[in-house]
Amino acid sequence: MRLEVITTVEEAGAERLDGRLVIAVDVLRATTTVVTALAHGVLGVWPVPSPAEAEALARSMEPGTCLRGGERGSFRLPGFDLGNSPLEYTAERVRGKHLILTTTNGTATIRRASCGSLAAVASLLNGHTVGTWAARQELDVVVLCAGTRGRFSLDDVLCAGQVTDALVEARHGAVELCDLAVAARQLYIHHRADLPGALRSTEHGRRLQTLGFSADVVYAAQAELWPVVPAYADGVVRLTSWGPGE
Repeated sequence: MRLEVITTVEEAGAERLDGRLVIAVDVLRATTTVVTALAHGVLGVWPVPSPAEAEALARSMEPGTCLRGGERGSFRLPGFDLGNSPLEYTAERVRGKHLILTTTNGTATIRRASCGSLAAVASLLNGHTVGTWAARQELDVVVLCAGTRGRFSLDDVLCAGQVTDALVEARHGAVELCDLAVAARQLYIHHRADLPGALRSTEHGRRLQTLGFSADVVYAAQAELWPVVPAYADGVVRLTSWGPGE
């Protein structure tokens, strides 16, 4: 098994993903929001590229069965039910609903993951669980980071390191790592004692704090808060029934 880390979605041509298990990561904030929504009872998350497509998909669903969530420029889209703050996605608000989500980078990253043979979604909230699950799939693995405006983003790479660390442990070291995966793992190990501090120090984390989303940054840093595996197939992200003890 080989594990590769790709630091931005723009770098991820289909040929780099074909035949692999692709794990989509956008810690601040889309995959953190997806994991939270599913953990709180959302039936499925439908990532779409644009607000117009979100509206069209919502109209095709039974009235009252879905919520529209998303952001542009970090703020909730006009007329949408929810933004991209994971703290909005409480069980009381989302349980039993379908979620249609569109964000600047994260939903594109999740959709790109479908170029692989198998796709999943990870954040720091569930990265260890996803890494342990990936170790059992017998496919080469790509951790696909969203990045920020086409550039390396430390928050995503920390999660890539978390996934890598769990996978290496689960396979007792029997995995080939690319250099970026080695670096990501070391970054995660270095910062895991203070993940909130690490996220607050990132460029994206600092920007969210200035916009009033400091609580989102702290929330996103809670390692393994939700030990779940969200799988993406046929246009929708749903929880698998897999658990760490299986």
